[in-house]
Amino acid sequence: MIGAVADRNAALGWFFRILMGAFSVLGVLRYGAGFYAWRAAEQLERPVYTLVQRLSNGVELRRYEPYLIAETTVEKAGFRESTGDGFRTCAGYIFGKNKPKRGGGDSETMAMTAPVRVSGQ
Repeated sequence: MIGAVADRNAALGWFFRILMGAFSVLGVLRYGAGFYAWRAAEQLERPVYTLVQRLSNGVELRRYEPYLIAETTVEKAGFRESTGDGFRTCAGYIFGKNKPKRGGGDSETMAMTAPVRVSGQ
């Protein structure tokens, strides 16, 4: 009887160690991936601006240099379908499936330098 209890406790000890090890690995992966994403976001190109005035509470008035954005509105019922259609439309535009706003000529491409932002309104 005592031997069976000892065996059971030993098995539970090993199970607990394996479980804690798995949680530790998952935690390291989670925070490592978060750190990697943060570093990647920090290295993205950002619009160039000049600081005009610094107001109270950390508010800054900025004057931005001209820059291009690509955006679209999608009227679909599902968020996943809308997001996919919107991304494909913007990607097509960015990679040259567009017409110049002024005058004639060939289509233009844009650098895709920042992540895509999606909002459900």
